[in-house]
Amino acid sequence: QRSVSEDVQKQLQVVLEALEVASDRSEQAASCDGPRSGSRDSVAECSAEFLSCFLAADLPTRLVANLGELQFEVRKDVISVFSAIVRLGSLSQADLQFEEYVKSHPGFYRLLVDGYDRPEIATHCGMILRSCTRSHQLVAVFLDQPEVALRLLRFTSHASFDVSSDAFSSLHDFLLRHKKVSAVFLEANFHDFFRIYSGLLQSDDYVTQRQALKLLSEMLLDRNFMRVMLMYIGEEQFLQIHMNLLRADSKAIQLEAFHVFKIFVANPQKPPRVQQILYKNKDRLVRLLETLGANRQDNGRQFAEDRATVVGKLQDL
Repeated sequence: QRSVSEDVQKQLQVVLEALEVASDRSEQAASCDGPRSGSRDSVAECSAEFLSCFLAADLPTRLVANLGELQFEVRKDVISVFSAIVRLGSLSQADLQFEEYVKSHPGFYRLLVDGYDRPEIATHCGMILRSCTRSHQLVAVFLDQPEVALRLLRFTSHASFDVSSDAFSSLHDFLLRHKKVSAVFLEANFHDFFRIYSGLLQSDDYVTQRQALKLLSEMLLDRNFMRVMLMYIGEEQFLQIHMNLLRADSKAIQLEAFHVFKIFVANPQKPPRVQQILYKNKDRLVRLLETLGANRQDNGRQFAEDRATVVGKLQDL
């Protein structure tokens, strides 16, 4: 393994040096005056040619497939190479080449996500995945493989904390870095995605539960996810999850749950079952909300206003 790693490392250093030179030249050319700068065109052509050779050798998939056979320091070089490729693409318009590569090699993303099943390379695969989220084209290709995206989601509840937290970081970036792209994925795969995601919200693990709530509220309160939000607050089982979370032992969980619960209450066109559940439980909910965040110091005024609005709407049911 050592001799193989040393040989690969030498080759990767050559590749990385070439990528860094190409990136530096692309940045310099981008600063030149005039949209049709000759130097810019020349650098873009050289960058595209280099990347084309790299992809033609199928190196992205081959490197990931053999990541576990390489020594730790060499794996770090692999990560640096992928980061440089994505950076180069965004600077020289060569990202379309990498997009076409991952489209025609669906096993590339599958290998990266499956890497979470191997503790020795889990974080390395996660770093490569997150480097891909810099490009909206690469995010779109990833989310166009729903079975792979949902497998990543399942890894966020892995028994190993290191694996679950790293997988969640990757999921977070795929969903929030290019919101218009991920919103399309969530709308198309709404039931499959949130059936798994609901398990995170009801997890016994505090960290998993809280970060899942925080990500959910970030999405539902963002205009890019308007349709996803309307679908979510129309589901009675999701309302019941957040009503239960309002009674959690942790004040932090209660407050995160409140940010989602208030959207259900504020909806002017509640489905009949959602309306009935809120009406049936409104007195208990009002009493609970009146004690919620009693000692809250940060953003206390905004929270008090939101709580008063929600209580008023419940009482008016």
